[in-house]
Amino acid sequence: MRTLIYQDIYSKRISKVKLLTQEELSKILHIEESYFVDCDEDAYIIQKNFPPDPELARISEIPLELQEDFLYPVIAQDKEGNVLMVAFGNLETIQKTFTTGLAHYFSRSKNKIWKKGEESGHVQKMITIEYSRLYKYFVFRVEQNVAACHTGYYSCFYRKMDSNVLKIIYSQKLFRPEKVYVR
Repeated sequence: MRTLIYQDIYSKRISKVKLLTQEELSKILHIEESYFVDCDEDAYIIQKNFPPDPELARISEIPLELQEDFLYPVIAQDKEGNVLMVAFGNLETIQKTFTTGLAHYFSRSKNKIWKKGEESGHVQKMITIEYSRLYKYFVFRVEQNVAACHTGYYSCFYRKMDSNVLKIIYSQKLFRPEKVYVR
């Protein structure tokens, strides 16, 4: 599955989030002239003059309707509204995020919960948590320590497709991954 984020270009508020197959996504991106691509090429942002998601609201407690075995898309944004990364969360990761004040996610590849920055030290301190009942996703507004992307860039969305040309939009990496992720 691929994650497609619709974001208002002016307010930087999220309008909606869709999980799509590669085929469904390709049909949408085919008609778009410009969009952002994440480091793993499994999440994309289309920015236009979109109305905000009317259901996306700040929460101070865990929504009662969350299903225990369900994975929800989670968009991490900084104070300025820049999308830093997309991951997934479940009921337990949302609970840990509320409890610790630090972003926690669920790794689908490793089938386990992880705290952002547990290896790199590049933690995400929570500012607010928002939830959309309509589209079933979360937005973590965070204070990002150093960088969000494992590639060294501030955001996982460090590339933009413009008229079929993929461009790097961040001028430099903030850290060298080979020095941080020593195995």
